[in-house]
Amino acid sequence: MFRRGFSPFACVFSRGSTTERFFPTSIAVPTSAVKAVRAMMEVLNLTADLRLKFAFQESDDREVWPATFTLLAGSGTNVDGYFPGDTYETLTLTKAWVRFGVVTKNDSAGTKYEFAWVSMRFDTRAC
Repeated sequence: MFRRGFSPFACVFSRGSTTERFFPTSIAVPTSAVKAVRAMMEVLNLTADLRLKFAFQESDDREVWPATFTLLAGSGTNVDGYFPGDTYETLTLTKAWVRFGVVTKNDSAGTKYEFAWVSMRFDTRAC
């Protein structure tokens, strides 16, 4: 089924630790065109202890991205399903480029990897 504006499904994972990992699911966008964002996500086949959260990264170079990211407010799931954003969240961006994605984390302290198939959509506003 074609879902307008959603990214293709991608496999995201956590390593065998509780460290958070960022997976980009959007292209780099000039920050001058982004003042607010509403995130949506569809999750399939999520394994037991994986936690997913909406996030973004900023960079002054659209090819080189830092390891840091910023979580969007009110996001987080550990079950399969469709998770629409309720409202637009205002962003304070300080660099030239932004990209959006998902942060994964293993909620347990175990050593096993966790996986999910994720498709995302980020609606942005410039005002």
